[in-house]
Amino acid sequence: MAAAGVLLMPLGHVPVLALQQLQALPQLGPYGIAYDVFTNPIKLLPGLGWGAFTGTIYSDRIIPHLNNRGFFENQYSDRLNPHTTPQHAYLAMVELRALTPLSKIATTLKALKMYYLPNENIMDQTEELKLGGYFSRGLEGIAPAQLANSLRHVYNYTHPVQQHLPPFVTVPGPPALFIRPVHTRNTPAANNHANWVM
Repeated sequence: MAAAGVLLMPLGHVPVLALQQLQALPQLGPYGIAYDVFTNPIKLLPGLGWGAFTGTIYSDRIIPHLNNRGFFENQYSDRLNPHTTPQHAYLAMVELRALTPLSKIATTLKALKMYYLPNENIMDQTEELKLGGYFSRGLEGIAPAQLANSLRHVYNYTHPVQQHLPPFVTVPGPPALFIRPVHTRNTPAANNHANWVM
């Protein structure tokens, strides 16, 4: 792996269309890199795959490379550099192709993109979508009882009394009439209406 700040590919080798887009972007600001790989080709035995552990491509290769380029964890599989140029972000992204073993990224890559984030405080809507946030002031359907109640407890502990979420109620009705949420496995616990709140 190259030392921090050393570019493996000069800008002269960037595709023309990409170079034009890079020149049109703000020349300093918060740029991020989001990535994902297919795990089966990493895990499958050689011939069908690399016969490796999936975590090593992240922890031993991608993350150290991006950290060395000034990109630190924003969220899972997403790194952010709050003060860089689009050219630096682009090169840090495409340099991933040179990580060893060579061709591993090329044969396992699912998605890789860079982005410009002009105002992370406005664009990050995580808290607004979490239970208790602007868009989720309460449950809109049924939810697992222990999960929902633990989230309600944490929210209420960290927010003023005026914003507290009221207690949830157990899903009523005899078990025969209870319908599991879509994509929930058919298990005794899932079929017990007492394990769900609304």
